[in-house]
Amino acid sequence: MKYFVFKTAGMRWVWELRMNEGEVLARSPREFAHLEQAIASIQLVQFAASGALIVDADGRRLALRA
Repeated sequence: MKYFVFKTAGMRWVWELRMNEGEVLARSPREFAHLEQAIASIQLVQFAASGALIVDADGRRLALRA
């Protein structure tokens, strides 16, 4: 997997997390004025997601973390 950081047609920065085959798994939640903001967003996702739980709509845990 790789994070791709690029500018939109509106000249704002976004990122996508893609599989090696190119399939998009996730996209930045917003567009950023500065590249550094997009990179900081990726770093926040990387840090926060490492401890994220998998839950259903009622908040019940569906799987244990690896």
